[in-house]
Amino acid sequence: TNETRPCVVLDPFLGSGTTALVADRLGRDAIGIELNPTYAAMARRRIESDAPMLSDPVEVVTPATQASLGLEVAG
Repeated sequence: TNETRPCVVLDPFLGSGTTALVADRLGRDAIGIELNPTYAAMARRRIESDAPMLSDPVEVVTPATQASLGLEVAG
């Protein structure tokens, strides 16, 4: 059968956001992690333009944000 099963796709290297967009088109939720601020911004713009319903929960966490939250920043 071609039934969609509820699931969450985890992409630890989000890049430009392709995996999140495909997951949405397949009826799945997605969590993407991107450390590079340039790619994070690219993914945000792409998701907001291609799938506006996804753009509300998009949260870009930069190394500076991580530090302000008291999270350890690798590097």
